[in-house]
Amino acid sequence: MSDLHPPEHQVVGHRTSASKLGPLIDGSSLFYKPLQAGDRGEHEVAFYEAFSAHAAPGEPHLHLVLDDLLAGFEAPCVADIKIGAITWPPSSPEPYIAKCLAKDRGTTSVLLGFRVSGVRVVGPEGAVWRMERPEVKAMDTVGVRRVLRRYVSSVADEGMDCALAAALYGGKGGVLSQLRELKAWFEEQTLFHFYLDLI
Repeated sequence: MSDLHPPEHQVVGHRTSASKLGPLIDGSSLFYKPLQAGDRGEHEVAFYEAFSAHAAPGEPHLHLVLDDLLAGFEAPCVADIKIGAITWPPSSPEPYIAKCLAKDRGTTSVLLGFRVSGVRVVGPEGAVWRMERPEVKAMDTVGVRRVLRRYVSSVADEGMDCALAAALYGGKGGVLSQLRELKAWFEEQTLFHFYLDLI
Protein backbone atom coordinates (compact mmCIF):
# COMPACT_ATOMS: atom_id res chain seq x y z
CA MET A 1 0.00 0.00 0.00
CA SER A 2 1.27 3.47 -0.91
CA ASP A 3 2.00 6.09 1.74
CA LEU A 4 1.45 9.02 -0.66
CA HIS A 5 0.01 12.11 1.04
CA PRO A 6 -0.04 15.90 0.53
CA PRO A 7 3.05 17.79 1.72
CA GLU A 8 2.48 19.48 5.06
CA HIS A 9 4.87 22.38 4.38
CA GLN A 10 3.66 23.46 0.91
CA VAL A 11 3.53 27.26 0.59
CA VAL A 12 2.33 27.81 -2.99
CA GLY A 13 0.72 25.94 -5.88
CA HIS A 14 -2.19 23.61 -6.22
CA ARG A 15 -2.91 21.84 -2.94
CA THR A 16 -3.97 18.22 -3.12
CA SER A 17 -7.51 17.38 -2.05
CA ALA A 18 -10.10 14.71 -2.80
CA SER A 19 -11.24 16.73 -5.83
CA LYS A 20 -8.01 18.48 -6.81
CA LEU A 21 -4.74 17.16 -8.20
CA GLY A 22 -1.63 18.42 -6.40
CA PRO A 23 1.81 17.33 -5.20
CA LEU A 24 2.37 14.32 -2.96
CA ILE A 25 5.19 13.02 -0.77
CA ASP A 26 5.86 9.41 0.16
CA GLY A 27 7.63 9.61 3.52
CA SER A 28 10.89 8.31 2.05
CA SER A 29 12.25 11.64 0.80
CA LEU A 30 10.50 11.70 -2.57
CA PHE A 31 8.22 14.49 -3.84
CA TYR A 32 5.70 13.75 -6.62
CA LYS A 33 4.82 16.83 -8.70
CA PRO A 34 1.88 16.49 -11.11
CA LEU A 35 2.72 17.28 -14.70
CA GLN A 36 0.97 20.25 -16.26
CA ALA A 37 -0.97 19.64 -19.45
CA GLY A 38 0.47 20.13 -22.91
CA ASP A 39 3.78 21.75 -23.74
CA ARG A 40 4.33 23.10 -20.22
CA GLY A 41 4.42 19.59 -18.77
CA GLU A 42 6.58 18.28 -21.62
CA HIS A 43 9.08 21.14 -21.20
CA GLU A 44 9.21 20.61 -17.45
CA VAL A 45 9.85 16.87 -17.83
CA ALA A 46 12.61 17.52 -20.38
CA PHE A 47 14.24 20.02 -18.02
CA TYR A 48 14.22 17.64 -15.03
CA GLU A 49 15.22 14.60 -17.10
CA ALA A 50 18.33 16.48 -18.16
CA PHE A 51 19.37 16.41 -14.47
CA SER A 52 17.76 13.24 -13.13
CA ALA A 53 17.08 9.64 -14.07
CA HIS A 54 13.95 9.24 -11.89
CA ALA A 55 10.94 7.90 -13.74
CA ALA A 56 7.41 9.10 -13.08
CA PRO A 57 5.20 6.48 -11.38
CA GLY A 58 2.48 4.65 -13.29
CA GLU A 59 -0.35 6.61 -11.68
CA PRO A 60 -3.50 7.76 -13.53
CA HIS A 61 -1.83 11.17 -13.89
CA LEU A 62 1.92 11.33 -14.50
CA HIS A 63 4.08 12.94 -11.83
CA LEU A 64 7.68 14.06 -11.77
CA VAL A 65 9.58 12.33 -8.98
CA LEU A 66 11.88 14.75 -7.19
CA ASP A 67 13.79 14.73 -3.93
CA ASP A 68 11.72 15.99 -1.00
CA LEU A 69 14.12 18.65 0.27
CA LEU A 70 12.12 19.08 3.48
CA ALA A 71 12.17 15.41 4.50
CA GLY A 72 13.77 15.07 7.91
CA PHE A 73 13.11 18.64 9.01
CA GLU A 74 10.76 18.91 11.95
CA ALA A 75 9.55 22.49 11.41
CA PRO A 76 11.09 23.90 8.22
CA CYS A 77 10.78 27.51 7.16
CA VAL A 78 9.98 27.65 3.45
CA ALA A 79 10.12 30.43 0.87
CA ASP A 80 9.07 29.90 -2.73
CA ILE A 81 10.75 32.60 -4.79
CA LYS A 82 10.36 32.71 -8.57
CA ILE A 83 13.50 34.20 -10.08
CA GLY A 84 13.65 35.91 -13.44
CA ALA A 85 11.94 38.82 -15.13
CA ILE A 86 10.71 36.72 -18.05
CA THR A 87 8.69 33.78 -16.77
CA TRP A 88 7.67 31.98 -19.96
CA PRO A 89 9.55 29.67 -22.36
CA PRO A 90 10.74 31.28 -25.63
CA SER A 91 8.38 29.25 -27.85
CA SER A 92 5.22 30.06 -25.85
CA PRO A 93 2.05 31.09 -27.70
CA GLU A 94 1.07 34.77 -27.53
CA PRO A 95 -1.93 34.25 -25.19
CA TYR A 96 0.30 32.49 -22.65
CA ILE A 97 2.97 35.21 -22.90
CA ALA A 98 0.28 37.88 -22.36
CA LYS A 99 -1.00 36.00 -19.29
CA CYS A 100 2.51 35.67 -17.81
CA LEU A 101 3.40 39.28 -18.62
CA ALA A 102 0.24 40.56 -16.91
CA LYS A 103 1.05 38.45 -13.84
CA ASP A 104 4.68 39.62 -13.83
CA ARG A 105 3.72 43.29 -14.13
CA GLY A 106 1.34 42.87 -11.19
CA THR A 107 4.15 41.52 -9.00
CA THR A 108 7.77 42.44 -8.32
CA SER A 109 9.09 40.14 -11.11
CA VAL A 110 9.77 42.95 -13.57
CA LEU A 111 11.00 45.50 -11.02
CA LEU A 112 13.19 43.22 -8.85
CA GLY A 113 13.82 40.26 -11.17
CA PHE A 114 12.04 37.92 -8.72
CA ARG A 115 8.82 37.55 -6.77
CA VAL A 116 7.88 35.85 -3.54
CA SER A 117 5.22 33.25 -4.37
CA GLY A 118 4.77 31.84 -0.89
CA VAL A 119 6.37 31.80 2.52
CA ARG A 120 6.06 29.84 5.77
CA VAL A 121 8.07 30.77 8.85
CA VAL A 122 8.14 28.75 12.06
CA GLY A 123 9.06 30.83 15.10
CA PRO A 124 11.23 29.69 18.03
CA GLU A 125 8.13 28.71 20.02
CA GLY A 126 6.63 26.77 17.10
CA ALA A 127 4.13 29.42 15.95
CA VAL A 128 3.65 29.28 12.17
CA TRP A 129 3.34 32.43 10.07
CA ARG A 130 2.12 31.95 6.51
CA MET A 131 1.07 34.60 4.06
CA GLU A 132 -2.35 34.18 2.47
CA ARG A 133 -2.56 34.07 -1.32
CA PRO A 134 -4.16 37.55 -1.80
CA GLU A 135 -1.46 39.12 0.38
CA VAL A 136 1.30 37.37 -1.59
CA LYS A 137 -0.17 38.41 -4.94
CA ALA A 138 -0.44 42.06 -3.84
CA MET A 139 3.10 42.23 -2.41
CA ASP A 140 5.20 45.25 -3.44
CA THR A 141 8.91 45.91 -2.87
CA VAL A 142 8.28 47.05 0.71
CA GLY A 143 6.40 43.79 1.35
CA VAL A 144 9.23 41.75 -0.16
CA ARG A 145 11.73 43.46 2.12
CA ARG A 146 9.51 42.77 5.15
CA VAL A 147 9.12 39.08 4.21
CA LEU A 148 12.84 38.57 3.59
CA ARG A 149 13.63 40.24 6.94
CA ARG A 150 11.05 38.13 8.79
CA TYR A 151 12.38 34.96 7.18
CA VAL A 152 15.79 35.49 8.79
CA SER A 153 14.69 36.94 12.14
CA SER A 154 14.53 35.13 15.43
CA VAL A 155 11.63 37.37 16.49
CA ALA A 156 8.53 38.55 14.63
CA ASP A 157 6.71 41.83 14.16
CA GLU A 158 8.40 45.23 14.41
CA GLY A 159 11.31 43.86 16.43
CA MET A 160 12.65 41.75 13.55
CA ASP A 161 16.36 41.34 14.27
CA CYS A 162 17.60 39.61 11.07
CA ALA A 163 19.80 37.48 13.34
CA LEU A 164 20.01 34.69 10.76
CA ALA A 165 20.63 36.91 7.70
CA ALA A 166 24.39 36.41 7.47
CA ALA A 167 24.08 32.63 7.79
CA LEU A 168 21.30 32.30 5.20
CA TYR A 169 21.95 35.05 2.67
CA GLY A 170 25.71 35.66 2.97
CA GLY A 171 28.88 33.63 3.02
CA LYS A 172 30.19 31.00 0.63
CA GLY A 173 27.14 28.72 0.90
CA GLY A 174 24.58 31.51 1.25
CA VAL A 175 21.66 32.22 -1.06
CA LEU A 176 23.38 35.14 -2.82
CA SER A 177 26.49 33.08 -3.53
CA GLN A 178 24.37 30.20 -4.84
CA LEU A 179 22.39 32.56 -7.11
CA ARG A 180 25.62 34.02 -8.52
CA GLU A 181 26.91 30.49 -9.16
CA LEU A 182 23.65 29.57 -10.88
CA LYS A 183 23.79 32.74 -12.98
CA ALA A 184 27.39 31.98 -14.05
CA TRP A 185 26.40 28.44 -15.06
CA PHE A 186 23.43 29.68 -17.09
CA GLU A 187 25.66 32.24 -18.85
CA GLU A 188 27.88 29.42 -20.15
CA GLN A 189 25.47 26.56 -20.85
CA THR A 190 23.36 26.49 -24.02
CA LEU A 191 20.62 23.93 -23.30
CA PHE A 192 18.29 26.05 -21.14
CA HIS A 193 16.94 29.60 -21.19
CA PHE A 194 17.24 31.66 -18.04
CA TYR A 195 16.74 35.38 -17.46
CA LEU A 196 18.22 36.83 -14.27
CA ASP A 197 19.86 40.13 -13.50
CA LEU A 198 21.83 40.11 -10.22
CA ILE A 199 23.91 42.97 -8.94
